[in-house]
Amino acid sequence: MLKKIKIKTPFFGLLFMLAATSCLAEPQELYQVDVIAFMHQNDPAVTETLSENPLMISDPKARKLSQEGDPASPYVLRNRSLSGLNREYYLLKKQQQYLPLFYYSWLQPKNSRQTVKLPLTENEDWEIEGSLRINYVSYYTLDAELYFHPRKSAEQAFVVKQQQRLKDDDIYYLDHPRAGLLVKIHKLS
Repeated sequence: MLKKIKIKTPFFGLLFMLAATSCLAEPQELYQVDVIAFMHQNDPAVTETLSENPLMISDPKARKLSQEGDPASPYVLRNRSLSGLNREYYLLKKQQQYLPLFYYSWLQPKNSRQTVKLPLTENEDWEIEGSLRINYVSYYTLDAELYFHPRKSAEQAFVVKQQQRLKDDDIYYLDHPRAGLLVKIHKLS
């Protein structure tokens, strides 16, 4: 004959707390984001200009990428040698029609929905700033907003603002008449 056992509410509370702390102790799953931005050089067909500086509305809660710290930690810029876009970067640099502007890699938690603010990039002709937000449900979704501002003429500033679904370990090209963006997201091995 089976005896009935009466379980009191504090037992369930304790069980819930133990389960919650064990979940917190598990390491978070990380993926790597690799991004290259570049300009199309000397394209006479492109005449798009903006009469005034485009407004860039940035997320005040955006997470800044750090240039210092453990590169195995989330949101810390990693060495290019760890990137999955090394071959593509090399090929872009060899082609005269492209001017690579920045090349970043970092780790990000898979369940993050936080916007990442990219470091301000400056070279002799351009300043680039912007943000990326990558969400994961059953696929990755990338929201990119980059502001390209030439140092000599504010009239030729432009914004690249695109949204794209991404698959793990594929390289994506986001196109604009004046610039391009290569993006690769992959799990750490």
